[in-house]
Amino acid sequence: MEDEWPTIERTTIAASVPDAPLNLDEKPPLNRTINVYPLTNYTFGTKDAQAEKDKSVPERFKRMKEEYEVVGIFARF
Repeated sequence: MEDEWPTIERTTIAASVPDAPLNLDEKPPLNRTINVYPLTNYTFGTKDAQAEKDKSVPERFKRMKEEYEVVGIFARF
């Protein structure tokens, strides 16, 4: 007796297609609602600069080459 692949039931949902083609030259209505929230609802901050391991690009490439020889293609994340 051969095994058969299971059948999968699928549901199709009709896509929303506009009745008329989109006219990009038409201006949007000016009577639309725009929600404005106070800035106290948000936080703003800065991050500290990360210290560079190398002083120059050639030094960085040298370090990367040495790490590649030890670690290989797999990097630490």
